[in-house]
Amino acid sequence: FLFVCVFFFLRIRRPPRSTLFPYTTLFRSQMFLFSPAPAELLTISSPVEAAGGYVTTGAVFGAAVPIAPAGVAGSIIIASDGTGSPTLACSALTNGGAVTGNIALIDRGSCNFTVKVKNAQNAGAVAVVMVNNVAGDPITMGGTDPSVTIPSVMVSMSDGEIIRNALSPVGALSNPEV
Repeated sequence: FLFVCVFFFLRIRRPPRSTLFPYTTLFRSQMFLFSPAPAELLTISSPVEAAGGYVTTGAVFGAAVPIAPAGVAGSIIIASDGTGSPTLACSALTNGGAVTGNIALIDRGSCNFTVKVKNAQNAGAVAVVMVNNVAGDPITMGGTDPSVTIPSVMVSMSDGEIIRNALSPVGALSNPEV
């Protein structure tokens, strides 16, 4: 009698023969990646051609952008690593004297975000504004490097060009949310 009951139980729970991987529909694994919503974390005060708030996304590494009224402020300096594509900042920055105490403007591409931000940090930057290399909205910068301690944000390609073409832009990063 026990054999018949066990056999009957197994027959009922057996998946259809058309299923390639039995019982895969019984268990479902799902992963969610929560990215911070874009926000106006970058404000440029001068010159007039670039003044205003810019929609940015943050990074999953480094410091968070400080909550307003605190913030990180300074001139926005185009990073240069002295290579054939100097604004990518994939190598140590050669304009550290200009970057020190200021916000580095870096182009996306060629190496990890953490490498770029770390190179700016090592040159003395207080924050990084990353310019997207494709049209459209900025993305959340991924990566892991616990030694990165400065905040970084990304702006769209079009906003990055406005900032880059401005003469000595002065900006600040602050998070308006409480």
